[in-house]
Amino acid sequence: MAKKSLLTFAVSLLAVGALASCGPTSNPSTEGSFGPSDESTTSLPSGEEITIEFYSTFNQDMHSQIQSHIDEFEAIILREEGVKINFNFSKQGGYDEVADKIGKGFSTGIYPTLAVVYPDNVAGFIDRAPENVADISVYANDENIGFGKDTIADLHDEYELSDAYVSAFVNEGVNYATEGMYSFPFLKSTEILAYDPTLVHSITIPELNGGRQLNKRFMENITWDDFVKILEYIKANNEGDDGFNVRWPAYYDSDSNLFITKLMQNNIPFIQNADNPGDKVLFNNDAAKAEVTAIKDLHDRGLLMTKGANANQYGSNYFTKSEIVFSISSSGGAGYMDLGGDVDVEVVKVPYDNAPSYVSQGPTLCVLRHPNQANDELKVKYAFRLIKYLTTSEINAGLAVNSGGYIPVNKYSYDTEQYQHFLYSETNENNVLSKNARCVLESVNGAFYNLPSFKGSAQIRDAVGGIITEVLTGIRTVDEAFSRAQEQSILACK
Repeated sequence: MAKKSLLTFAVSLLAVGALASCGPTSNPSTEGSFGPSDESTTSLPSGEEITIEFYSTFNQDMHSQIQSHIDEFEAIILREEGVKINFNFSKQGGYDEVADKIGKGFSTGIYPTLAVVYPDNVAGFIDRAPENVADISVYANDENIGFGKDTIADLHDEYELSDAYVSAFVNEGVNYATEGMYSFPFLKSTEILAYDPTLVHSITIPELNGGRQLNKRFMENITWDDFVKILEYIKANNEGDDGFNVRWPAYYDSDSNLFITKLMQNNIPFIQNADNPGDKVLFNNDAAKAEVTAIKDLHDRGLLMTKGANANQYGSNYFTKSEIVFSISSSGGAGYMDLGGDVDVEVVKVPYDNAPSYVSQGPTLCVLRHPNQANDELKVKYAFRLIKYLTTSEINAGLAVNSGGYIPVNKYSYDTEQYQHFLYSETNENNVLSKNARCVLESVNGAFYNLPSFKGSAQIRDAVGGIITEVLTGIRTVDEAFSRAQEQSILACK
């Protein structure tokens, strides 16, 4: 396939604008290349080292790749500035475990300066200990270390924020109840639909695709209603020697995303920033209940199963054994959809209602302060500079290629030789990970929704996922499940 530029990817995305509008407009007074004039925060006694804790959620392979770039950064700083920095990059479990350790650490003083988190977690940190969460916009705008301002050539700090980074991803970091920028995107993902084309492209349904066999071009832009017709066809032709012989036609990995995406695509109120906890929770309405009732009908007819309704089993467990036809899951886990050998897999954007709109997810970085520690300001500044280094075009591209499904957050990464080869070389044309990335970049193409993050927003996500799980498994009626989720959500916001 021909090499093509992807720098137009972000043209249609939300504009963040200058970060000065998102946080404090005044910078700390600066002296030298990296800090305020206060000597205690800009210099170290001869021979002393500074250790910066960095909590990770990544698997061992990804962790090792990131560690190699941390080592590069430390060596550059030592050579160019004579400062011995040691990032203690340690895996601390999953996102919930990291957030829990940080929250508990606020009372003991044992928590990192840099962490891989979700924006909802950061909102909880801000509510609990706002003085401990650094406003990144201060450093992004700094005249000495802001984006595009570092003078060390080997750091490759060549870009202004608004020019180089995908706006929709950056915008997550300013979508908090408190003004400022409190997180920064590292790598990103969304949801995708994977399927076996041998099965799907054999289907002919008179009212779909002009009565011709289904093909990828048709599947790349189907509505949810058309998708349901395909599921019905598979169910009606499931048994026998010539049947599909699957457990379920389709499987959805995230009950929470299924609920929220349905609301976003149909312009149904979900949550909002507000002073009163009760005013933040908007999802308990008739339109949302109608969506859940329709999902319940699909489940009861054997057309759709969800992870929450099936003992938290991932769809990939069934997809790789040909026990489902369609798997809707995170693009960040696309590697698990590889059927192996010469078996083909197609990847397209998830069917939609009204207008395509999809979740933006994936690892985000948060910088935390230790106000009573010596050299805290220095640690924060080096943490920020490491964020910039890890998201420069070549490094972000390399990490994305080897991540198992994430895409870069730096637009210039898309045009690097490595990423172009990953996307479009003949070698990778049928690679499921390359197909996955092409789908996110070219088909989803920035159609992401961003939700406000505030105290309780993480618990609201869990609560609405619980609505799907409880209704599908028959634990509660639709009305009962919505009432319970609303109560849980309001309580979490208090």
